[in-house]
Amino acid sequence: MATVTDWVTIKVVLTGREGEPLAQPPGRVMLAHRGHTFAELGDAIDVAFGRWDLGHLHEFNVDGRSLTNDGEEGAPHVEDSDSVALRDVRLHEGTRFRYVFDLGEEWSHDCTVEEVDLAVEEVYGEAPDTPIPVFGWGTLPDQYGRLTEDEDDELDGAVDWDAPRSGDDEVAGEDLDAAEAWDVVQDALAGLPAAPPGIEEAMAAATEAVRAAPAAWPADALLAAANLSPGTLPADEAELWIELAAGVVDPDDPLPVDANLEAAWTSVDVADWAAVVIELVRGGVGTNADVESLAGHIARCPHVEEQELDEDDEAVLRRGLAIVSELLAHLGALDASHRLTALGRWGLPRALARAWVGEGAV
Repeated sequence: MATVTDWVTIKVVLTGREGEPLAQPPGRVMLAHRGHTFAELGDAIDVAFGRWDLGHLHEFNVDGRSLTNDGEEGAPHVEDSDSVALRDVRLHEGTRFRYVFDLGEEWSHDCTVEEVDLAVEEVYGEAPDTPIPVFGWGTLPDQYGRLTEDEDDELDGAVDWDAPRSGDDEVAGEDLDAAEAWDVVQDALAGLPAAPPGIEEAMAAATEAVRAAPAAWPADALLAAANLSPGTLPADEAELWIELAAGVVDPDDPLPVDANLEAAWTSVDVADWAAVVIELVRGGVGTNADVESLAGHIARCPHVEEQELDEDDEAVLRRGLAIVSELLAHLGALDASHRLTALGRWGLPRALARAWVGEGAV
């Protein structure tokens, strides 16, 4: 770690645990060298948030990669967090990623790179051997919800998990309307992703596939959902792509599908879409977006309350997510393995804006 300016600060906000968002999320700003591993960063975060039982698994979702200490060598798409350094992933100012401690309780952290290439002596005075906190705020929840040392079991009442958030961290519920949902997405993402290199070519390839066979599935469904006809398509490829993607989010009718398929498609509501896009964009290029992954994104997103669904409604939603995943793959927002592409990371938030707020929203 000879390079004294190769340091970064990362804002880490503890958003809560699975299905139980914190009312007032505490945070820490961590100072780390690009040579530190993600395992070292995870260990430092755990200490900074007051944990003492450190024998749990953790996972980072960063730059489309899953980094964990679960020891499952050879598991697909999983890497050892102790073998990947911060310099091995694309970290720049504004990069966001997710850290989860204790894969049973799923304490979730929203991480944002604040500053890069810092001179460590100006921030801390000397180069620490491991990542360290240099700023912090908020009240830390007990790791197991205990209020006194005599309590052996977790107390559900130790933290008011159901309390509404305040300000930018307001939790969205099932009655969220489209404009409110867009505000939640904007706040959660803290700005929209910048256009990646080659985005024009990616959009042109996707829209050309629709132009070439407008009467075939799924192009016919995409056009109908966007209320477009083959003879009146926008000449601008970016405009056409956004319109088609917005149609997937909020489809017009009638659709060229049977009633059951249409009901499934439209069962993916604004809260579901907000959760999906927040989690995909935060996860980055390569984040899974198959049916099971999309359902997981909806369940774990700390900014949107998970809705209570019965078995039948859950089945309908999953059929809807399958349709959505297929259509987004046809538009190039997902790749052939149903993982988020650079086009999808850039375009999906903009599709939400077009569908929910209208032209000129972004």
